[in-house]
Amino acid sequence: MSSVKTPVVPALAVRTVVANPGATPAEVALPPGGILEFTNHSPNFPTFEIQFVGPSPASPGDVLTGTTNVIVHVATTGTFHYKIRHIPPQGPDKVSGTFAVRSCIGC
Repeated sequence: MSSVKTPVVPALAVRTVVANPGATPAEVALPPGGILEFTNHSPNFPTFEIQFVGPSPASPGDVLTGTTNVIVHVATTGTFHYKIRHIPPQGPDKVSGTFAVRSCIGC
């Protein structure tokens, strides 16, 4: 008799969003309690900041500025708009967006 094991997959998988200028999707959806990982690989803008316009889905303690990634623990349902501030080593910042995070049951 053989047994087959079903792989264990986390109920709330991490959604990865590219935060490089010109590469960010207009909207990303995930269930409440999900985790967003914004990633940055831009050599021209090595630091970035997620700036929510209006209400923020981020949990207390989430740090919204980073170099390679920013993690947001989405604690509630709704649609949340944000911009990305791209920060170069020298020179002016660039702000891109507005993008949206949609958190809903069944997303």
